[in-house]
Amino acid sequence: MAVRGPAGVVLAYFAAINAHRYVRAWRLGGDHIGSSYQTFAQGFDTTAHDAVTIESVSGDDVHARLTATQTNGTVKIFSGLYTVYGKAIAYFNVQQVS
Repeated sequence: MAVRGPAGVVLAYFAAINAHRYVRAWRLGGDHIGSSYQTFAQGFDTTAHDAVTIESVSGDDVHARLTATQTNGTVKIFSGLYTVYGKAIAYFNVQQVS
């Protein structure tokens, strides 16, 4: 999958997570979350699916809304900023909003 532009990087990151390709997601920016790879990958143990909506793009900054459906059927919604540098997310400022 070719990754094009900052929004493409964010979409590829979540596509990798949904496909359980955590090494790819790690390389697309997960390594900038501030945890070990093992903690990063284990953090998705209770996530069944992530649906991401790109709300806006300004330069390298991508504002997105994430709907994370959990394995128990509950839904968590996150919103925030992903700053892309090159071909990876370099900065996350994302909060859970519900």
